[in-house]
Amino acid sequence: MPGVMEHFVDIGLTNQKGSKWEQYAHEASLIIKKHYNTIATAAAQGIIGAASNVLSNANETVNPGMLKHTDKMAGLGAGLKKAAVNASNMDSEVSRTFNVNA
Repeated sequence: MPGVMEHFVDIGLTNQKGSKWEQYAHEASLIIKKHYNTIATAAAQGIIGAASNVLSNANETVNPGMLKHTDKMAGLGAGLKKAAVNASNMDSEVSRTFNVNA
């Protein structure tokens, strides 16, 4: 959230306590969570799509085309896991920065 953070830095009010700043920190956390949840949702939809492709080709023998689909699912699964970890890390960072439970 560079825009939110730059705003705090520009006005010289980083790490200030008080209900207004706690509210801003909480709102920043919600925006960050929404951003990463969007990524996670897209990754999950990709996994579902790749799985559907594999199932629709289930009558084929295993060949490089089928292996490509399983590689896609593995890659998207790793991306989903990374997005979830990033969301958790960003939420923790916002909480630490503003000393609130965002």
